[in-house]
Amino acid sequence: TAISAPPFVVLGLSKLARHTNTPLFFENVITVGYRCSNWIIEGIQKGLDCQVWGCFGPGSGALVSGFTCNQEPVIHLRDEIFDFEIVDAAGNVLPDGESGYVVITPRNMPHLRYHTAECAKMRRTPCACGCTAPLLMDMYSGEDVDEYEERLGRDLMLWTSVLDCRFRRGRHGLEIELVMIPGEKLPPLPECGGR
Repeated sequence: TAISAPPFVVLGLSKLARHTNTPLFFENVITVGYRCSNWIIEGIQKGLDCQVWGCFGPGSGALVSGFTCNQEPVIHLRDEIFDFEIVDAAGNVLPDGESGYVVITPRNMPHLRYHTAECAKMRRTPCACGCTAPLLMDMYSGEDVDEYEERLGRDLMLWTSVLDCRFRRGRHGLEIELVMIPGEKLPPLPECGGR
């Protein structure tokens, strides 16, 4: 009744289930790894008719350090296992409520500090759900994101025939790689250096 996987894997699974008329009975989906956009969550909910929860696992998702909430758009941090700081570009610790890079330190290995590529604000007041753990809010990627590629990826992934897409800047321009459901309609693609 539950599945835990990267968001695009679950979204693709819901598309395959619809295409093959294979019923899936997931009541809860936990997305892992990178931040999950609202359109992905809505696609998963629509495709699988389920509750979607997210976990904060920066990078590859191996360091699960928090979970989303159904009451507020925040991440409940696992402060029993990790210490969290918000720092500026120079590494200076910022006060609660200021936006900066998220740094995670395992309590059992205080010499390791994991500088994530995520930016957020920290809040230490209780959540509306009653949880008293520290919260991350207003999270966004601290890395430079190509807005055109991000928008193109969203537009392509909205097609039920597209299971996955990847972009790369090649010698001849933008290269697009799609994983498609065979026999389904191909979405309109922009001019590109390779398909």
